[in-house]
Amino acid sequence: QQASKQVKLTSLYQSEADEQDFQDRQGRLKPMIQKEELTEQLTSTHKVKVKGGYKRFWECSTCGQRLTTVGVKYPTGTCPRTTCRGTTFKKAGMIRAPKVVTPRDELLVRGKEHGKFLPIMR
Repeated sequence: QQASKQVKLTSLYQSEADEQDFQDRQGRLKPMIQKEELTEQLTSTHKVKVKGGYKRFWECSTCGQRLTTVGVKYPTGTCPRTTCRGTTFKKAGMIRAPKVVTPRDELLVRGKEHGKFLPIMR
């Protein structure tokens, strides 16, 4: 009998303890709920449309400005650079090729050329 009485006994502050436990759980769940709401909002507002076609890379023949087109064989319009406005384009690679310096351009037989003597060589 005494054991059953001890089981039925509860703390005077059990309701406060339950309230504190509930608030702790809410505090841990709140960031997860906000993150889930944000992902739902983003997926509902930003719909992604998939289009078929090829992405092609072009370079302006006049100024060298790069341009891309999707689903079009040749770019229409003018160069996007406001100072150029060229209308002819040549195919370019996806990544701009690095400028390679040939050993002939790099090698100076007489050493470094100084501006003082360059007019004499003409």
